[in-house]
Amino acid sequence: MPRLGCAAALFVVASTSWTIGQTPATYRFFNTNSMGKLGQRIVASGAEGYGVQFVGRCAGRDVAVLLKRDGLGARTYEFVQTSRYATFVKELNDAGSRGFRLIRGTTASFYPSGSNWAVVVARDADGRRFTYSGVQANDEGLKALVDGTKRGATVAAGIGDRFILEETQGGGSVSAGETDREYRILSTEKTSTLEGEIKTSASDGYRAIESALLRVVMARDIGTTTPTAEYRLIAMRRASTAERELQAAGAEGFHIDLVPECTNQEGMFVLQRSLAGRRFDYRIATLKEETADDVVRGGESNGFHVAVLMNELAVLERQLPD
Repeated sequence: MPRLGCAAALFVVASTSWTIGQTPATYRFFNTNSMGKLGQRIVASGAEGYGVQFVGRCAGRDVAVLLKRDGLGARTYEFVQTSRYATFVKELNDAGSRGFRLIRGTTASFYPSGSNWAVVVARDADGRRFTYSGVQANDEGLKALVDGTKRGATVAAGIGDRFILEETQGGGSVSAGETDREYRILSTEKTSTLEGEIKTSASDGYRAIESALLRVVMARDIGTTTPTAEYRLIAMRRASTAERELQAAGAEGFHIDLVPECTNQEGMFVLQRSLAGRRFDYRIATLKEETADDVVRGGESNGFHVAVLMNELAVLERQLPD
């Protein structure tokens, strides 16, 4: 059975049999290696009232995007994509200075011919402007993160081996609650090591707040040492195996909290146990441009919603009855 490589197309996926009637498409799904074409489709779909939901976390040669007609009307998008990280941050800041804001969950780094960096930004409805900076997963990056939060910055995204901080220009004073936090940046080369470090930090009162490629930012209120969250990490090389593991963890009360970017061999999920005692069910379905609307809406008719997109794979989640 094929395993996961850089492109999520190597997954083998359990099939779904959901069908729905012929109605106008609620969802649009694009999966292409043409970044220019992808950007054009995103911009055009936004003008037609489609909102960007996800960009695939397992981008390889292709990058996938899922959009939904959500009834909120037209919106203005731009697709920032470059092959150099410094240029990526520069163009992201240019967009921010013009009133565009990074959409969480839409960053992607991929390697068809060298490194590439991409994100979807949307014009802010309130006319605010934004500044962005990148931090690495090391001591210098941790210091930059802490200094940034003291100015009012937040961790907006994880992309490749970096994290992106976002500040609102002219944001004014920062409340004490936003600064009275301690941070850790976890960085490893192995999935098993990352899980151990997440659990160790959680036992010290930290919670996971953002993830990148084998990297996780964790935070806690100053003075907090009591564990407030329980985590489990599931690695995915075969979709059928991952689906079973997600279902088993969901039955124990774990749900998907964060999804780090895929390595060239596997994807992964950071799960957190529900404090309310809820239980969850999961399915993994293949999306194609011509059938994605049927698949996603069929899942919704059975109580599922898309929890994460891993290129052409949609991980569907639903809460089980008490």
